[in-house]
Amino acid sequence: MARPSRYPEEFRREAVQLALACDTSWASVARRLGVNETTLRNWVHAHLAEEARAADPLTVSPSEFEELRRLRAENAELKVEKEILREAAAYFARETIRSAGSGSSPSTEAPGASSGSAGSSGSHGQGSTRGRTVPFPKGARRTKR
Repeated sequence: MARPSRYPEEFRREAVQLALACDTSWASVARRLGVNETTLRNWVHAHLAEEARAADPLTVSPSEFEELRRLRAENAELKVEKEILREAAAYFARETIRSAGSGSSPSTEAPGASSGSAGSSGSHGQGSTRGRTVPFPKGARRTKR
């Protein structure tokens, strides 16, 4: 949280107007007002930036810019996740088609699960988990029991 300003808003506005209207340097205006030169310069730059934003309605404020940056990063992450899911779906579709065609790949059911147990789909070539067919992970070693 920013600390409260030592100077009232009206004083700041008048100091900026004086600095912009005077032919002397901002440093001399700051000395006459009893304000640090950097403080006056910051006020003037903020005022000029605000005027520029008001003049061009398409200009993005700093908070809007930060939100755009955050949303663009989130969008990029979602695109990557979407691509991963698309590739996984394609892989599982190929595996399902391939296993349905061969019909004789080893089962990946958990030990102790019988083919007649409740929830078994009875499919051959794929491991069954409560009625869902689960393909064998790519690159994993298959062992015979």
